[in-house]
Amino acid sequence: MSFLFHEVRVPLNSVSLGVHVLAEERNLSVTQLETLEMMKEATTFMGSTLNDVLSIQKMEEGKQELHCEPFMIYDLIHSVLLSLHGNIKAKGAVVEVSVQDLMPQVIGDRFKLEHVLANLLSNAVKFLPEGKKVKITANTS
Repeated sequence: MSFLFHEVRVPLNSVSLGVHVLAEERNLSVTQLETLEMMKEATTFMGSTLNDVLSIQKMEEGKQELHCEPFMIYDLIHSVLLSLHGNIKAKGAVVEVSVQDLMPQVIGDRFKLEHVLANLLSNAVKFLPEGKKVKITANTS
């Protein structure tokens, strides 16, 4: 099964690279720029979807590995917010973050937790009713 994903990922990476190269052109119309932006988002989404399917496959096969290491939960939340800043701004959403002052360092798989939080926050922003806020809270209780 992973061979199949490799066969999809290689051309997807080529398309993504081509879109980035084209986006650097100076004489593009607004329509062309908008189309390239949509293509960028589509290739990013497709790559993320492939990663999700591979993760599910690994879990089903019992091959999912956790890489436990200490990290600060605030740093993880901050990283996710930075990565989704464009989506949050484009939607006009408000995201409130509340992290307990003395939040200790946690031990876990930062990459996987970051991925889960990014998916949750992305969906929350995408489906957020107008005038509502998304709130992220982290505490030890």
